[in-house]
Amino acid sequence: GDINFFDKKTSGACKPMGSVRSPAVTAEWSPDGRHVLTATVAPRLRVDNAYRVFTYYAEQTQVTPFATLFEAAWVPAVPGT
Repeated sequence: GDINFFDKKTSGACKPMGSVRSPAVTAEWSPDGRHVLTATVAPRLRVDNAYRVFTYYAEQTQVTPFATLFEAAWVPAVPGT
């Protein structure tokens, strides 16, 4: 489906930042709030399993395909890295 990104101003107005079409079953913001992780996972879909990372302005920075992917999530960084 389509993913639309907006920046909410302090005035309450929303500014469109970008839009992207991604076959996502799940979506999750990164801890820093600058990236979104989307994933197409099994058993919901058994084809085109992959995870994708987008910036907050809808630029795709990474796509990693899998034969079967059951879950995708952000992993906390090791302290001091």
